[in-house]
Amino acid sequence: MFLPLICSLWLFATSSSGIEYSNNLLCKDENYEVHWRFENNTETFYFKVRAKATGWIGFGVSRLLWPENETLRWNMYSMRHYDVLVGGVDDSGKKYYKDFMTNGHVAPKEDGHADWNVSNIIESNGTTTMEFSRKKDTGDANGDNVIEPGLRRMVCAYHDTVDYNISMSKFTKHTWNGYEDIEFIEKPKEKAVLAYRATEPPTTGASTLAVSIVGHLLLIVIAVIFFY
Repeated sequence: MFLPLICSLWLFATSSSGIEYSNNLLCKDENYEVHWRFENNTETFYFKVRAKATGWIGFGVSRLLWPENETLRWNMYSMRHYDVLVGGVDDSGKKYYKDFMTNGHVAPKEDGHADWNVSNIIESNGTTTMEFSRKKDTGDANGDNVIEPGLRRMVCAYHDTVDYNISMSKFTKHTWNGYEDIEFIEKPKEKAVLAYRATEPPTTGASTLAVSIVGHLLLIVIAVIFFY
């Protein structure tokens, strides 16, 4: 399902830091909400995700689904090249989050350079809410996905009850996951090009008369020279 920038009943939901989210959706499931906005002047995305889970929750973005350069195309079903954030609140009340890059249907490896900036994680009444931001282009040499205009995949996942094991860097497989194909940034509209065809200026009656007089004078001059 292709989703351009979508606004729903949660339009203009706000974050704990006062950020106003202008776009939002349910990620294939009413138990997982995503809110976001993009600040063009700072080239920064602000996200808020909420899942009905007390274990880890995850959110990620893929590369472009169909880049123009064929050598950059990838199998959208391979679970590769997803730039992912995983976070939650463990049983002791400690908040945690980690940056990952997926590499197929295996547990993702942790990215050595964290580029998701988490501002808040709350677990309450069986629901976990995580707020975070990310630059459109993080500049990470390890290959973070640049969120440019174009269709890409947004992925969502969580485990109902089990947290990510920070000390052992160990995942318990998700109990739910989903995705949406979406454009986080719309492509700029092309300017209309007006067709132009050069034409000769219309001749007026006066100009036509002048041409006729000049033509007759030339004929008279030629005749005089010829018979002189």
